[in-house]
Amino acid sequence: MVDLVIFDCDGVIVDSEIVVNRSNAAVKTELGYPITVEEHIRVFCGQGPDSPVTQEAWAKLPPDYPQIAYRRSFERLQEELEAIPHIKNVLSQLELPFCMASNSALEKIDFMLKLTEIFPLFDGRIFSSEMVARGKPEPDVYLHAAEKMGADPARCLVVEDSVPGVEAGVAAGMTVLGFTGGSHHAHMDIGDMLRDLGAREIFDDMSDLPRLIAHFREKQA
Repeated sequence: MVDLVIFDCDGVIVDSEIVVNRSNAAVKTELGYPITVEEHIRVFCGQGPDSPVTQEAWAKLPPDYPQIAYRRSFERLQEELEAIPHIKNVLSQLELPFCMASNSALEKIDFMLKLTEIFPLFDGRIFSSEMVARGKPEPDVYLHAAEKMGADPARCLVVEDSVPGVEAGVAAGMTVLGFTGGSHHAHMDIGDMLRDLGAREIFDDMSDLPRLIAHFREKQA
């Protein structure tokens, strides 16, 4: 059975990955670390600030890069951010308990969810890697979310869009679905990779999620 659905945020609830990666690629390039948007998505998508990949890049940039990039990305999000198509209808009709577990900072999550008018659907059920010792690809934030929601990890279903996210959900012992409907996936084809990492199904239309949840509830009954 599935008792709890846990959503990632960026690229699953809000279409933020393309906005943030465009912004961060531009800032890095301006500061002497030339990188295309496509390369930035491939290398940094889903990576938290403490990941070795992120830290290695930051070491080659000015010390104030994180602050500059953070401010610039918020400006771009304010202008461009949209919710993932169909997500509001799916969430409002979901019959199972659900929550969010993200590598993003709580400040950013709250900002994006309020900007897209999704915050009330997750209020009180938002979990960030800031709350745990290790971010994705480690399972900590997913295990923390399950514990706080009173759910057995083996009975949780995760919706993820990135390599670190799928790795985290699988490591937590949860059923993982790979979502490839975010705009950033036009610059990367990782559906097969997500499946190879343990995602049970790959889908690119959020309106298909209720059917997939029903499938796994019946399969595990």
